[in-house]
Amino acid sequence: MNVATASDQGSGRRLSRRGRERKIEMLEAALRIVSRDGLAALSMRSLAVEAGMPLGATTYYFTSKSALIAEAFRLHASRETERVLDAIRQLPTEPSARQLGDQMTNFLLGGLTKHRRQLISEYELLVGATREPGLASLSRSWQQAMQRELTRVAKKLGSPQPAIDAQLLLALLAGLEVDHLSAEPDTTDQAAIRAVIQRAVGALFPPT
Repeated sequence: MNVATASDQGSGRRLSRRGRERKIEMLEAALRIVSRDGLAALSMRSLAVEAGMPLGATTYYFTSKSALIAEAFRLHASRETERVLDAIRQLPTEPSARQLGDQMTNFLLGGLTKHRRQLISEYELLVGATREPGLASLSRSWQQAMQRELTRVAKKLGSPQPAIDAQLLLALLAGLEVDHLSAEPDTTDQAAIRAVIQRAVGALFPPT
């Protein structure tokens, strides 16, 4: 989601370009709070403090905390989906299983290191989705978008059941993320992650 396409639906108002920029700044501040202090710590007041804006600005841009959380989730999902697409774009037109494994490993390690705060926000929001029907719908749409991309790759690798294999790959990534979310993986951990992913991908897409 960029400034030009930022949603106005949280406030129900048409926003100027500067208004959309300020809204993005507030959503980024909300994600910082969620990653640092947890979803329970996010409120209109804590958002105003984090963003360095008047309290009244929060209710101008967001009608409720639920609307704020949903839009923060949309922003995160948009950026994370773009990160997934960028990783897939870097694969050759006809990728090998090893190339897919390498790219999946690089993507996962990037999330656990460079994008660690974003990943923590993501899991906080996903837990929140279990209690918010609207958020749960957003979560499903986002997961489905990522599965579609991996399904295309699985087809290129000759999978007889590409949708199922894509779901297995997503489950593998999610499991490894959760296992290593409490502390940034060191060199030994990273080598183990790479070995696990390569073994799983090699088993799903054996050489023909």
